[in-house]
Amino acid sequence: MKIVIKLGSAVLVREKDQSIDRKTMLSVVRQVDELMRRGHAVVLVSSGAVASCPNTLYSKSLRAAIGQPKLMHLYEDYFGIFDRETCQLLYTHEDLGGGRSAYTKKIVNEALERGVVPVINANDSVNSAELDALKEYADNDALAARVAMMIGADRAYLLIGEKGLMDYDTGEIIRTVDDSKKATKLVRGKSAVGSGGMKSKLAVADTLCKKGIGVWLLPGKEGNAIIDSLEGKVIGTECVAKIKKRP
Repeated sequence: MKIVIKLGSAVLVREKDQSIDRKTMLSVVRQVDELMRRGHAVVLVSSGAVASCPNTLYSKSLRAAIGQPKLMHLYEDYFGIFDRETCQLLYTHEDLGGGRSAYTKKIVNEALERGVVPVINANDSVNSAELDALKEYADNDALAARVAMMIGADRAYLLIGEKGLMDYDTGEIIRTVDDSKKATKLVRGKSAVGSGGMKSKLAVADTLCKKGIGVWLLPGKEGNAIIDSLEGKVIGTECVAKIKKRP
């Protein structure tokens, strides 16, 4: 299978000091390696560039430009533990649509075929108009959705800070969602770290499920959530694809 994993700020960044949660990052890297050893192709869409530069006197764009190579250095070190090679892909709105998307797709698919892990992020150091375009759903959620559709992914795992989508009337986690738009009525609040929030994830889920791509909202800080979900264990929230994806 082709799998897209989206790791956002609410999971990757520690709320108390706004630094990268290295334990969580290593856990995700380990699970990506496990998926690949099982024969799956994996794309990682990762936030964290801004948090990798703690100087709040700088603009967000400058912090992203400074922090992105630091973030990739961590990924290189952690994937290196498992003898995995990574590549950094920073995309703008134009790279994911129009004539340039064909070349973008070619590079991602080549990486997957060669066993290289693509680590994709939005190019946050570009101009404000581009940032606005990339914030259709915010916090790389739109980017993950576009990448998943572009490569014809079979499923997408969106790692979140919660246990799953909660029904705040009952206090229970909703394990299965058949209508993502209706499910947005259950959403309360927003992460103090991430810029997207649960509504953003459900918007992405609605888009992907209509394309036959199943979406799972998984508790990203739980050490084996991705593998547990893949093996059919009840964890997080599954947003069910509305059509079967063509082989």
